[in-house]
Amino acid sequence: MAQARILALIELLRSLDTHSASTPLEAQHAHMRALTTDLDATGVFRDPAWADYQVYAIDVLQRLAFRDAGPGSPAEVAHWCLNRWLALATAQPGNARVLQGIGEWWLARAQPWLTRIYSDSSESDGTAGGTRRAQESELPLHSGDYVEARGLLNPAVEYLRRGAEAAGPGASGPLLISAARAHIDLGNVSHPRVNAEIFAQAVRYLRAARQAGVVLPEHLQRYLDEYGSVVD
Repeated sequence: MAQARILALIELLRSLDTHSASTPLEAQHAHMRALTTDLDATGVFRDPAWADYQVYAIDVLQRLAFRDAGPGSPAEVAHWCLNRWLALATAQPGNARVLQGIGEWWLARAQPWLTRIYSDSSESDGTAGGTRRAQESELPLHSGDYVEARGLLNPAVEYLRRGAEAAGPGASGPLLISAARAHIDLGNVSHPRVNAEIFAQAVRYLRAARQAGVVLPEHLQRYLDEYGSVVD
């Protein structure tokens, strides 16, 4: 009975994911909240035999929870996802996919602050010049958005780094791309004295992904083309 119930819930989740673009957000959020409760009730997260389904369920719910960060977004579902990842990490400390999930949670959590930072940065481009511009460019690093973003991106970078190390040469393309994105974002909100190595590590992850045959998103391919030649 429990097995049939778990499989039925996974199918409901798969359908919700497939039709998420056409499902009203209020209904989607209600389904997500119900699924977290129902999945917990089955005991699926206490049984290692369901490991693949555990990862799938958390990953999909996490992606949907962070897709809409506006008012009414299911913050409790996002926190549920982190708690389930952390429980899996305790039981399986070297599981690269679990470490990736935690890192991607923190990376997604940082996106609202990064959006504001990048928007403010684009609006201020060209408003100052020379030495004055160089001096003023460091001022935002101490602002609330930058501090908050760094606080969220540091664990993203750490968990994704650990995931890549745990996976070794077999690291997946999505893991390497997420690790590169986290490093690029952290470098963008860090002081110039420390961000060179952060950016260099991003290049290394992108290079590893390309060597594994991964087709990079266009903006990351441009980043690799521009900076790859200056990184060992």
